[in-house]
Amino acid sequence: MSTFFSPRGATLPPLTPETIPDSFAQPESGKKPWYRRGWFLILVVAVVVVGASVVADLPHRATNAELAAQATTLVKSVDGDIRTCTYSLQQSDAIFARHVAGTLTASQKSQVPNLLSQNEQACSFANQAVVNIGTITIPSGNAGVDLSNMITGVELWMTSDAVAAISDMELLIERPGDAKAQTGLRHQEAQLTKDRAKADGAIRAVRAALGGAHVPDPALPPSPRF
Repeated sequence: MSTFFSPRGATLPPLTPETIPDSFAQPESGKKPWYRRGWFLILVVAVVVVGASVVADLPHRATNAELAAQATTLVKSVDGDIRTCTYSLQQSDAIFARHVAGTLTASQKSQVPNLLSQNEQACSFANQAVVNIGTITIPSGNAGVDLSNMITGVELWMTSDAVAAISDMELLIERPGDAKAQTGLRHQEAQLTKDRAKADGAIRAVRAALGGAHVPDPALPPSPRF
């Protein structure tokens, strides 16, 4: 399989079955996939918000250092679950940039529809890793609500913003010059930045609640410049 390159020259390896789910049911022609329908996203993100608010009772009053360690473990768990989506968005951006520049080979062009479709699904609730984030138990303590807010921001970044951005890239490759898709892609660039900032802001609140203890930001990359 051919290798794609990012606009900045960094090599992105081709997708393998280990990085992207093998296959998903495709919708009938003209219908949106279930994971991209507005009502579905609103419902599932609402469930995630409620689920992420469940806290675990501790046998004793934990210190800020203990809570910071638990929060760090939680963030690292989130990072593991978002890795496939962040990779997929970055690869989609690289493919789209090559398409716009007209530098894709005929062989690469033939791979693009399937790659972008899999990339889109990798950021959606069709990917079990994305679902897993909503099942993470939030530790009790001063930072519980803020950790829940971080998870909500991450879920929105993936299942709403990244999915919509990749969908718009698919449309623009299929129908270059589509004004609605062009506007949508610019909007999603802003939304990706907004929800990443929301997740990072929640972690800043976690640090403040824990007396300035270090807790890492979730590993969401900066928004691509579409």
